[in-house]
Parts: sequence; structure tokens; C-alpha cells
Amino acid sequence: MAKSALDEFKRLKEQTHALAGKAKEEALSKANEAIKDLNELGFNYQLTNSKGAAASKGTVSADAACPYCKFKTEPPTTGANIGRKETRKLLVRPN
Repeated sequence: MAKSALDEFKRLKEQTHALAGKAKEEALSKANEAIKDLNELGFNYQLTNSKGAAASKGTVSADAACPYCKFKTEPPTTGANIGRKETRKLLVRPN
């Protein structure tokens, strides 16, 4: 009995999934070895998984100090207005 295109597709998909898992394991092994070498040299690195509770761009923990001025501010600053030398002025149109 000849295999249908759907059966062939399923088989190839399973094969791809298995190969991707092996490739991931090999890459993680190499990455962990490199991080181990860097840590032995005195650097402080760690490998993390991007899946999880990653903070989105511009968010700041309420308990964290400002990364720019090193003070804890209320409300927390995102640094968007740090370094601004002059305040915004109202635009007035001449009559």
C-alpha cells in the first residue's frame, strides 16, 4: 500500500522534531561549556531561557533604584526624562 502525502508529511514532521531536539541539546551543551569557561575566567555569566516572565521594554520594578541616578524614586522612573536640560515650553502663536 502506498503512503499518502499526509502520512509522509507526519513522518517528516516527527523526524524534524527529533532532529531539532538533538540540535538544541548539542547547542545547549556548547553554550553551557562556554559559560563555564567564562565564569572560570572571573566573569559572571549565566544562561537563561527567554520563555518566562521577562520584563517588557520600559518597565521598572517598583523596588529598584533608577539605573541612571541610582536613587529610588516614586513613581519609578524609566529614564525617559533623565538628562533633559530644559523643561518643555508651551507653544504660543503670535497674533
